[in-house]
Amino acid sequence: MSETSPLPRPRQALVAITAAPVRQAFVRLLKDAFEVHAFEDGDAAWEHASQHPVDLAVITRELRGIAGTVLAGLLRQSKKGDSLGIILASTRYQDPLTAASDLSAHGADAWLPLPAAPELVGTTVWSVLARREPVTRLGILPDAVAETLTPLLRDFETLSYFKLLGVDEEADPAAIQQAFHERSLLLHPDRHGKMKATYPFVFARLQGAYRRLSEAYKVLGDAQTRREYLLAFRKHGAVRLEDDGRDARARREVEQCATEAGRKAVIEALELRALGDLEGGLEAMEVAFAAEPDNPDVARLRGAFARLVGIIEAGHP
Repeated sequence: MSETSPLPRPRQALVAITAAPVRQAFVRLLKDAFEVHAFEDGDAAWEHASQHPVDLAVITRELRGIAGTVLAGLLRQSKKGDSLGIILASTRYQDPLTAASDLSAHGADAWLPLPAAPELVGTTVWSVLARREPVTRLGILPDAVAETLTPLLRDFETLSYFKLLGVDEEADPAAIQQAFHERSLLLHPDRHGKMKATYPFVFARLQGAYRRLSEAYKVLGDAQTRREYLLAFRKHGAVRLEDDGRDARARREVEQCATEAGRKAVIEALELRALGDLEGGLEAMEVAFAAEPDNPDVARLRGAFARLVGIIEAGHP
């Protein structure tokens, strides 16, 4: 480590439990792996969490002040909520249905029935960290894998297919294939199969990222679906290509063409129609019809464009 490299921040645990003996027991169990901050009421715990980093929160349902379930919901909705592990604990969780209901309603990751054996506490804490914590902090993946995976998981739902693969929008098929190949070598689940049994939550996160990478490669690797995706991305900001009925109909229209020139012109017509340019779409269909004058499907689609343009020109809504 160089002299200028920052030391990693120690993991921070928040323990919010009103009953002193139970609170102290959790502090003892966590202090070897965390810097623990313990509170007997929800108001003080929330004030601390609002001002300091927290990696894990252990909260009793029967918390003084802000109720434990409410505190869990507030933490999950906060800016740090995506990477924060939350465990709810209660004597009432001897009933798994009560526990499951609270988890679903308030965004917690796991529950502990009280009293809880130390071994169960340790297993639960680790599973929650594996589910929520940035993989670079977990220390169970090679550095290159963790550094590639972390931004993918962090921005999973906002990254375009191009950013997922690390290429620009003008990348040619060879560059897209190379980018996918490089990331696949690092992230393919088969290369990390042993983790499925030992660290299932981390394996599931890696598997999910790889599936999205594969989706990106499948879409960008095909000329037609890439055009469809670019249209949706540029017009609506869509980061995924939704396979709805409209897309299926558009593909059928293109597949009915017998020539490359016809297919290219029909794709252009459909893109222009999606952008609201029906006149431009009709011009593209004229090109398709000139390429395939004996194709009844092309003639039918050309007629549909002509009727729509005629309606607009006649002044109808």
